[in-house]
Amino acid sequence: MGIFPNLGALFNLARCKVYGGAWFEGKTRMCIIKYSDAGKTCYADGDCKGKCFASGPNSTSGICAKNNLFYGDICILKYKGQKPECVFFNPFK
Repeated sequence: MGIFPNLGALFNLARCKVYGGAWFEGKTRMCIIKYSDAGKTCYADGDCKGKCFASGPNSTSGICAKNNLFYGDICILKYKGQKPECVFFNPFK
């Protein structure tokens, strides 16, 4: 087995620390990074450090995500002036 049984996890953990993230291990392993512009009004993903979440399928504005962990029914505003793309997202499958 050796000293480092999972070099991939070690690499991701190291990268996570570089970005100031919090390492999460459950059914999956991931680095959760908080965004400084969380809650700011946005009109497209380019307005945020993360995703721009709309409140529904007909919204033209939204709020910037608080971090890179999201799941459930979500609507993302990708492009300004266009309707959001709404999907069910589950990163823990």
